[in-house]
Amino acid sequence: MKALSIVGLIPLSVCISIVAMSDSQLDMLRQDSVIDILRQDDEQTVLDKWFGAAKDGDVVTVKAILALKSVEVNQKEEYKEKTALHRAAKKGHFDVVQYLIQSGASVHLRNSNGNTPLYCIAMACRHSFTKSVSYKDKLLRIMELLLKSGADVHCQKRGERSVLGHLLIVDRDCGSNALTRKAITLLLEHCSKIPYGIIGIPLHTQQLLDDYKDSYLTIHNGSITGLYEYYVAPYGWFQAVENNDKDAMHTFLDSNAAEVNDKNHDQETAIDIAVKKGHEEIIQFLIEQGSKMPGGMSLIRCLNVC
Repeated sequence: MKALSIVGLIPLSVCISIVAMSDSQLDMLRQDSVIDILRQDDEQTVLDKWFGAAKDGDVVTVKAILALKSVEVNQKEEYKEKTALHRAAKKGHFDVVQYLIQSGASVHLRNSNGNTPLYCIAMACRHSFTKSVSYKDKLLRIMELLLKSGADVHCQKRGERSVLGHLLIVDRDCGSNALTRKAITLLLEHCSKIPYGIIGIPLHTQQLLDDYKDSYLTIHNGSITGLYEYYVAPYGWFQAVENNDKDAMHTFLDSNAAEVNDKNHDQETAIDIAVKKGHEEIIQFLIEQGSKMPGGMSLIRCLNVC
């Protein structure tokens, strides 16, 4: 009679062989087993398993499906158009993200909300406060891997702020924490532009930005060209007016990131704010750009109010 294992099902010699295997050998054994099962599945079932494996961090199944060439690595879900990389990145599955990128997954594809995998990491940071330290560390490792793999550090959600802009808002509105500060530092290390017009940033985070600005100005001989990002977000435009920053206003208009007669949540236009602040040069600039006079005022009256 053959010697049996403790469970009485597998020959003891086989159990000893399995125990002696390396992790990579065990992965290959599991992968072969998964492949046998996948061969019996229809196309939709395999596709469901593909996205499920990415979400759950099941790197063995991900490898098995790619080995079978049953799914294209950049395949998108019908729902929200996420790729496997989107799913794995947001869930903090570093091994899956790494394997997908090695297998040719694009770091630039957007889902139906306009998010790249890098932007998904920034969004995950918003909801990470109750998560484990291990999960947070993996988010940072994935962010660094995406950036090293060519992800656009300046990428924006369509019509909204950039990755850095999103994290600065999270840091301000959700309570500053070590994860967001480390993520912000990582983005600055990869030369992210600073979103213009975000106010109320916590002091320690503002210090990070100030240190980065000082370093940038030193490297670029005092020039701010390329330092700031002017995105489609109204408070940036109105903040430029309040700051009496005509150069920034020029950039907003030249890049079509703002219209001269845009209104804020108080239904004020830029020239309304300029009059209140007494910025005479800004008033003249806005009129030259086609701004409507507030309340039918003449230019002379506007300047007199200032």
